Amino acid sequence: MRHATVEDLIYINDLLSRIRSIEKLREKNAGHFYFHGKNIAHFHVDNSIIYIDIGNERIKVTKFNYDDILYKIKNYMYLIENGHDFNK
Repeated sequence: MRHATVEDLIYINDLLSRIRSIEKLREKNAGHFYFHGKNIAHFHVDNSIIYIDIGNERIKVTKFNYDDILYKIKNYMYLIENGHDFNK
């Protein structure tokens, strides 16, 4: 398993656009998202399958779970904002 490259991320551009639209979330490098200086989400690839790490959770990315991924990112941001980051 390796970190996703810019070329890998082309296949999930719709998801990336939706993640990039989340207020207060910053993308420091392609596919690496931060909130209050904490890494919230980033992508990996293994055997051409793309995964997203949100906190300590790894999720296989499919076009059918974009809404779930967005929910998990927003929920993790909420936990951090309210001092409940259980993934320290």
